Amino acid sequence: MIASSHLHNAPGASVSSLPRSIGAAALLLSGVAVSASAQGQLNQYGYPEKHTPKPTSAAITPGDLMTRLYIFADDSMEGRQSGRVGNKKGTDYIASELKRLGIEPAGENGGYFQTLPYIQRKFTNKSTLTINGRALRFNDDFVPVPTGVTAAPANIRNAQVVYGGVAGDTTSLITADQAKGKVVILSAPAGGGGQAMVGRGRMGAQGWMARFSGAAALAMVDLDAVHPANRPFLNEPMATFSSADAVSSVPARDMVMSDGAGGVTVVRDGAIIGGKMPVGMNATQVKARFDSLSAPAAAAGAPRPAFGGGAAAVPMPVQIRLTNTAAATLLGAPIEGMAAGTAGGRVSANFDFVSQKTDFGRNVVGIVRGSDPVLRNQFVAIGAHNDHVGFRGAGPVEHDSARAAMMIRLKAQMLTGDLRAVSPALAAALPPVDVEALRKIRPARPDSINNGADDDGSGSMGLLEIAEAIQMMPTKPKRSYVFVWHTAEESGMHGSRHFANNPTVPVDSIVAHINMDMLGRGRAEDIIGGGDDYTGILGAFKLSKSFGDLVYETNAKSPNKLFFDDRFDDPTLGTPVNGVVSWPGYSNLYNRSDHTRYAEKCMPIVFFFTGLHADYHQVTDEPQYIDYPHYSRVINLIRDVAVATGNTAVRPALDGGCVRR
Repeated sequence: MIASSHLHNAPGASVSSLPRSIGAAALLLSGVAVSASAQGQLNQYGYPEKHTPKPTSAAITPGDLMTRLYIFADDSMEGRQSGRVGNKKGTDYIASELKRLGIEPAGENGGYFQTLPYIQRKFTNKSTLTINGRALRFNDDFVPVPTGVTAAPANIRNAQVVYGGVAGDTTSLITADQAKGKVVILSAPAGGGGQAMVGRGRMGAQGWMARFSGAAALAMVDLDAVHPANRPFLNEPMATFSSADAVSSVPARDMVMSDGAGGVTVVRDGAIIGGKMPVGMNATQVKARFDSLSAPAAAAGAPRPAFGGGAAAVPMPVQIRLTNTAAATLLGAPIEGMAAGTAGGRVSANFDFVSQKTDFGRNVVGIVRGSDPVLRNQFVAIGAHNDHVGFRGAGPVEHDSARAAMMIRLKAQMLTGDLRAVSPALAAALPPVDVEALRKIRPARPDSINNGADDDGSGSMGLLEIAEAIQMMPTKPKRSYVFVWHTAEESGMHGSRHFANNPTVPVDSIVAHINMDMLGRGRAEDIIGGGDDYTGILGAFKLSKSFGDLVYETNAKSPNKLFFDDRFDDPTLGTPVNGVVSWPGYSNLYNRSDHTRYAEKCMPIVFFFTGLHADYHQVTDEPQYIDYPHYSRVINLIRDVAVATGNTAVRPALDGGCVRR
């Protein structure tokens, strides 16, 4: 699920930052228990860190979900971040399973993929940096930073090196005249921890940075803080989504309404362009309805004025990260105690820069055809997002103690009844983690991969299980199904927008959309109100009462019946009410997952999830912490809703006219 600006979970904590006292309670909360198994220790839920895969079946079982999720959220998938190779690995797995199951491909060019326009811009290891004729080593000594670079920078020829001072300290920095045409070396500020200005973006061209716009290059001495194994992520940056290359085939300002006979009417510029005249309406009424809805929608979609009217960014020189040893080589002496303005040697540099399209951001799309000769031309869309957030940029944390600290904090938050922020007084009173006791269970486990087992490995693998279950039905439901694993939900819902704008089935043939995002938890210790019968639900009645009724009626009759927690439809959730923000992590939840893009196309939607928890967007979101019996029950219920939607005699009706965006 895409991150909120008001998250309730605590950030990962390193071993060095955690006090050492409490014992058994911290051990339980950390998710580690002493119990031997053929695959190593089991945690308190009875699950191992690793799991041997087994063949799946048509039934949706805890074992099948375990097999799939331990594969999909394994460290080898590298966090599945859109724009990185891990997303390709994850989508390769989904597509291979669809092919194995015989599910019809519905992507581009007869395949399973819809590839989004992701461009990777990077410096290659052919880039060189020499000082007085001596070559420094790419990655070992220096790394040019490609973030924000769109074209190869000018090579450097015999430029003077100068020490520029401490980054951000305007009392020590050299002037713009002193920097002009030179290779300026800056010390990282105290506490930079390898995340000083270079590499966190293009440093920005504001404030103190603007004085270096005329430099030949700008180098930060902070590369030693980045482990050599992680340095490839500096020179193999995440590919970026190119909005200029994105395509949209959906026209603006279409109005969609139910025609009263199980279909939809599409109106553009007051004229019907799809479907037939709605029951009980004439052309004048249709035109009036279009005008009343399309004018406010057009105004809402108008470009907004820029805030502040700030000046254009100042072009910046190429930026480089250096080790302390490399900086000393360039300057002729260690930088410790060096005066700003001290001159070093003369350097030359050649920057080998490439800009190339990648397949690191892909939707996966498959179809199972319905059994009714007429209704099989309509589709139930079911989706989940295949991406997560990749590696932890600030470096690894110790897994077990980080999780123990987060669970202790969450337990304290739950005492307030609504997950509001823990007060400073309560935070100070929280019991610390006994790191030494944890080490008696197993060695420290440095962890930097955000595996995304629940977010949204659980939805993705649940969707794969539903696809398998429907594909294996001897008699399929009447309508067809389009299964879509969207990419880039975490970075702006680009994948769902791309499919909704460029669907591989006719847009008006999609009768409803079911979204699945974070379905593997929901224990009482995870969220307030959680338990074996729990699931969150949102948006079922947003556009269509008939669809909401269908969802709730199916649950009431299902052998997999669950308690529907629908408080998340409350628009005030996570916002200030009388000066208090309750449930801060849940603000604007309706607009934070992929169903939003389908609702914008005037399709009835429903969103199932089992709540945010302490491991949300943390390295501790791993398969070993999923509640597999509950997870299986939730996925079976969603399968029941999908089948009921596929078999209902009349497609869910829109409650009124809806302007498609």
